[in-house]
Amino acid sequence: MATVIIPTPLRKFTNNTARLQVGSGTIHSTVQELTLNFPDLKKHLLDEGGNIRSYVNIFIGNDDIRAFLARENPAALAAIANCFARLHEASLWVTRRNSIAASLREAS
Repeated sequence: MATVIIPTPLRKFTNNTARLQVGSGTIHSTVQELTLNFPDLKKHLLDEGGNIRSYVNIFIGNDDIRAFLARENPAALAAIANCFARLHEASLWVTRRNSIAASLREAS
């Protein structure tokens, strides 16, 4: 069981509920459960391709998911960063955040 805290601007799509309990075990299944239960929330969480929008931040406990991965599975985080760096270099993926572009340059 997980608790999802809904930011104030999005609460109008969750019947003004600030905290939701979901039974999902992965981030993907949690987002899927949220969007199934609150269809109007979907366009604010996911882009047209079904990917989490760049401005959506995901936390596990008090940690941003990147900090969590850095601590719990640094090899997985490095592999993910490497994949995105290669996609960016091949012009197959373009970031919308300058901070991500800077971290990709640092990693390469």
